[in-house]
Amino acid sequence: MKRQSIGGYLLLGAIALALILANSPLDGLYRGFADNSGLRTIALALFFLNVGLELRHEVRDGILRKPRLAVVPIFAAVTGMIVPAGIFLLFNIGRATAAGWPTVISFDVAFALAVLSIAGRWLPRQLRAFVLSIAVVDDSLAIVVLALVFAGSFNPTALVSLAALALGLLVPGLHRLRPALDPAVNLLALPLFGFLSAGVAFGSIAGSLDGYLMISIAVAILVGKPLGILGGTFIATKSKLGSLDAAITWPLLRRVAPIFAMCFTVSILMSQLAFANDDALHASANLAVVIVACAMALVSSLYLWRGKKLHG
Repeated sequence: MKRQSIGGYLLLGAIALALILANSPLDGLYRGFADNSGLRTIALALFFLNVGLELRHEVRDGILRKPRLAVVPIFAAVTGMIVPAGIFLLFNIGRATAAGWPTVISFDVAFALAVLSIAGRWLPRQLRAFVLSIAVVDDSLAIVVLALVFAGSFNPTALVSLAALALGLLVPGLHRLRPALDPAVNLLALPLFGFLSAGVAFGSIAGSLDGYLMISIAVAILVGKPLGILGGTFIATKSKLGSLDAAITWPLLRRVAPIFAMCFTVSILMSQLAFANDDALHASANLAVVIVACAMALVSSLYLWRGKKLHG
């Protein structure tokens, strides 16, 4: 998993560099590059093509090939989207910001891979596979939500993302691309997307930031994602709908819970679509997502390192 850890460092570095440049005298140069929607679309297309291929692999050869084992991550992914969306809507009901609920529904597979490779190598292979299967299902369902909610906007980035996911999932033979596509996505496409999307200029928006929106996004992600996924896992297993591998215990599931609160790639895309006509709300949502994702990457890593010591 060395490549994923390097990719995670590159993604975090790209986000940090974007924030530095956007708040420096080089802001104009950065903005001219970051406004290149074509590069952002290509990066997302590669990401979702890879997600489609990963989902196809999980269905054919991974954890999702066994019905009783597949039920749990699928159910957990669904509840892990419903709960944070519900929390966000409770905060924003009756406000224009309610349209931003898709921003909080999907945690980031790239951040999850990075944290697991950096701090979670001691975890059972079955647990790491379970977390990543939820992430893949989560991202795939998020694109379905995107297609249903934003279909009328005919946004090129959204359409290309949906098409890329469908290609990876449905077209035979494309699985041969996985060995080359995976490093291209982790080492290039996602850091590029992070660099293009994370550059929030604090000086230009300081007076227009929507603090209430930012808090509601943070609470929905920090509380809703782990609660929804762990709650869905509990319901699916206790109701006998599905089962977990014997190596996956509840103490270990609680140990990886902070990983589920790292939302970035899909959240940034959803923010762009939900607040396309309001720069202040778009910037507020993006800044909240970036802060929470980076903070939880650190918290998740520390919590896993602490768990390694406790578990010997």
